[in-house]
Amino acid sequence: MPLLWLSGAFLLGLGLGSGLSLPWYDWLAAVLLFGLLAWLESRWNPRLAGYAVFRRRCPLPAGLLIAFIALGGLRAGLARPAVTLGDLAWYNNWGRLRLQGEIISMPEEKNGRLSFRLRVDRLNLDDNSTSMPVRGDALVWTPSRATWAYGDRVEVWGIPRAPSVTRSYGYREYLARQGIRTVLYYPQIRRIAAAQGSPFYSALYRLRGQARRLLMVLYPRDEAELQSGILLGLDAGLPPDLAEAYRLTGLAHIIAISGFNISLLVGLIFRLFEKLLTRWWSALTALLLIGVYTLLVGAEPPVVRAAIMGGMAMIGRQIGRRHSGMNALAFTAAVMAAVDPDLIGDVSFQLSFTATLGMITLVDGMQALADRWVLRVLPGGWAKRLRGPLSEYFLVTLAAQLATLPVTAYHFHRFSLIALLANPLVLPLQPMLMVAGGLVLLLAFVWLPLARLFSPLAWLPALLTNAAARGLARVPTASLNLADLPGWIALGIYFIFLLAWFTRVYWQKQPWTRPALVALLVAAAAGIVWSGLYPRLDGRLRLTLWAQGGRSALLVRLPGGETLLIQSGLPARDLVPLASREVAFVDPRISALALATSAPDGIADLPDLIGRFRPRGVYWPWPMRNSRTAASVYEELKVQEAAPQWIETGQSLSTSGDPPLRLTLAAAKAECPAYLLTYGNFRLLLPGCWQAYPLSQQTKVDLRQPAFLVLDDENWSADSPADWLAYQPGCVLWVGEGSPPRAINDFDCWQTIGKEGRQFLSSGGALFKLPSQNIP
Repeated sequence: MPLLWLSGAFLLGLGLGSGLSLPWYDWLAAVLLFGLLAWLESRWNPRLAGYAVFRRRCPLPAGLLIAFIALGGLRAGLARPAVTLGDLAWYNNWGRLRLQGEIISMPEEKNGRLSFRLRVDRLNLDDNSTSMPVRGDALVWTPSRATWAYGDRVEVWGIPRAPSVTRSYGYREYLARQGIRTVLYYPQIRRIAAAQGSPFYSALYRLRGQARRLLMVLYPRDEAELQSGILLGLDAGLPPDLAEAYRLTGLAHIIAISGFNISLLVGLIFRLFEKLLTRWWSALTALLLIGVYTLLVGAEPPVVRAAIMGGMAMIGRQIGRRHSGMNALAFTAAVMAAVDPDLIGDVSFQLSFTATLGMITLVDGMQALADRWVLRVLPGGWAKRLRGPLSEYFLVTLAAQLATLPVTAYHFHRFSLIALLANPLVLPLQPMLMVAGGLVLLLAFVWLPLARLFSPLAWLPALLTNAAARGLARVPTASLNLADLPGWIALGIYFIFLLAWFTRVYWQKQPWTRPALVALLVAAAAGIVWSGLYPRLDGRLRLTLWAQGGRSALLVRLPGGETLLIQSGLPARDLVPLASREVAFVDPRISALALATSAPDGIADLPDLIGRFRPRGVYWPWPMRNSRTAASVYEELKVQEAAPQWIETGQSLSTSGDPPLRLTLAAAKAECPAYLLTYGNFRLLLPGCWQAYPLSQQTKVDLRQPAFLVLDDENWSADSPADWLAYQPGCVLWVGEGSPPRAINDFDCWQTIGKEGRQFLSSGGALFKLPSQNIP
């Protein structure tokens, strides 16, 4: 038990150290101070009743626990990277540079593009400058027809960029934990030398490449790609519709080598060999098979970490004392995080930790409940025969899924409603698929005709797995999109979860614990559900407007949950946190994103914005490559499969509701679009940088009598009040810098808008409640 407390305290300190920007010497002072207090406490025990109760529950001095928390913070502080002139990341967004380096990963093809990891060691700022030494890894994207290989030394001409957020979760942070802080999109590349890499990895990558080619010969494409992902860790070639089906049904862990996948494999393998061998031999066999599997899929750091954590924690639970599994899990996590503090924020690490945590803490209790239920509905003999499959293929999966749900919601913003049905259907096929697929692949290396003879043994479970994923993905509402789950909520859920486990195991004799836990769970669930459903149930249209430095952004949410975001110049890096606080919890996706600026600082971080909210449509009111920044952003969005569409003047975007929400491009020139938003009899005019008179002469759209008119410094001139008054606006929203001009008092209603934003609600239909008085 002390090991669990100390490991937990160290992990908590790592988390605090990663989130707080305290220097390392502050943490060191805390370690020394509380270490001294722990020593003093061991020499002098306070005679306090409350402290005595605490010591009975926690057999460790409080000072020692706090010292270990500070020790975790110290380790995180010492590991905080500092980018210097010698790092490749220092030169991100500097422009076109010439780099030299070595390809250190196996190039992978996905959606017609090839990507590989390049270890850069030389850099030229331009063609005439002297080469300088640098260090750092870059992720390089090239056309699929390129023929690069591991170990090639190459010279690259391109624009180094900071990685952006992908369509699912924080890709920039994920790559940073892998040591990658630079991305190059479609650079010019010249091979300098070949076969410069490690002979071991060269042989391993050649083996994986040959194995994948054999799979393509043995099976149809879909089944071959599935087995390539499961057996070799090469899932990039999976057809997009099939990959989406696996994500929607919660089956992605089958093909994605992650902590979730490894944890499930450890549990299934151990339970399989536990029936055939003794406990010690089954444990050793499970470890051996996981080691072989880890090497087979490439032995990359995330896979190795997940294998170590899943193997150690599960075997500790199975062969040790009653609670040694929790000790093994906490200790393994603490040691791994001490070696690499960035692990504390790694998605694979979190999935592995929480999935194994769920299997350790939930399976036994769920098994007891299932046994009682089965005995009531089935005869004793049938109940005993059903107990094993029920535990292996349903309860283990359910426990892992429940435990990983907060992590999944926080990082991926999606929860599969059909997963509880999909996993029990598909998981029984996976041992057959892996064993038969592995044996057939080995036979293919020996004699291909013999492998063809036995290939149906692996083809059938692969076919059924793909068919189940595709069929279940068609079920309405198979997957629920979730909005931005704050980190404190995710941590609070795990706190309640661990508190419940401690209560059951250690504090079950206290009469107050059970009702207190029930109250906490009910309050947390009610708050989360109500925060997501209320914006949909009140029947109101919601508008939220932000402004900073004369630039604005507007978020429109319909009663049914659809959303429209208009980025009128507010930089994407500022807009992401603002919009995240407003989007409904049950669905973070926005229906459409309309752009109203091409200023470099306004669109440079646009991939982050699109990756976070995953809009179904992105619209750009001018040619998409009219500047170097716009062209670079457009190429980056193509990688994300979110390339903008060009809309023309007079064209409208419309929803299917009643009444429909319409966004019309009223006028556009010199990258200065004017938008008119209509919803029933409600109208809002965003004139961009147009002034009143030119706008009225250039557009064929009726812009009169808008309920809201959004103005800034560029719209305003000394003689413009009368021109804007001719539009007869219901209320003027000032988003310019500083205080509005005195002439704005000519309007009957006006408000200033700042970065904190203002929200306007309809009272049913489209009539808006305007402020009762102006804000000076």
